[in-house]
Amino acid sequence: TSGRNGRGTVRGVSLTGLNLTAPFRWLEGQWQVAPELTLGKADVGFAITDLHLDAAARGTASGLGSAELTRLRAQLLGGTVTAEPFVLDGTLSGSGRVRVNGLNLGALIETFEYDGLELEGALDAELPFRLKEGDLFLERGRAFSPGPGVIRLNAGPALAAGAVRGSQLDVLFGALRNFRYERLESEVSYDPDGTAILEALVEGNNPDWNQGQPVKLSLTIEENIHALVKSLRTAQVLTRNIEQSIERSMENQ
Repeated sequence: TSGRNGRGTVRGVSLTGLNLTAPFRWLEGQWQVAPELTLGKADVGFAITDLHLDAAARGTASGLGSAELTRLRAQLLGGTVTAEPFVLDGTLSGSGRVRVNGLNLGALIETFEYDGLELEGALDAELPFRLKEGDLFLERGRAFSPGPGVIRLNAGPALAAGAVRGSQLDVLFGALRNFRYERLESEVSYDPDGTAILEALVEGNNPDWNQGQPVKLSLTIEENIHALVKSLRTAQVLTRNIEQSIERSMENQ
């Protein structure tokens, strides 16, 4: 089976430059297939480009015996995504690891169309995952920026109105107007229902605020990724999560 330079739409995702070969063999009651796929571009609200995927699967007339991903590589948001080879059994269960290198944080924020937040810097990540009967779990994934980088947050009238002058919230918004971070790291988890939890730590300073006093910020953000991917308009969601996380942090002090 093969196809060249195809295009189309799958579940609302536009695909272009699709090339697929899938040699198939049937021998002594067992089948084998070894698909090789390249994709010029997939538009999921942002562009995934230059995707290369090699795999192999085998089984019998009664079903899948096993499947193996031998190569996965793609470009997105200025960075590269790769996956280590991994094997799934006949129930679509197994584990593996995805790596992200050099993802552009500015491009990420532009994708989410949040005008009040600017980021400069690159993001790397190591995301160990497991599949259980086709359901995806991400446990203790790590994302980090090698730094240095910049965070510029314009709180906006609605959020700033709740920050009493001199309060911790007001101080925080002052620091983040031109925040130069030296350390940015987070732990990520994900469940099949779409729930993602991000626990982030940021350290740095604002040279224009409080004589450049060092600042250490911890945030916990929980959101449903399915809903975010559908909308890709997260200004209100991001603002709400930052505000709620800051409020929880102040309550615990």
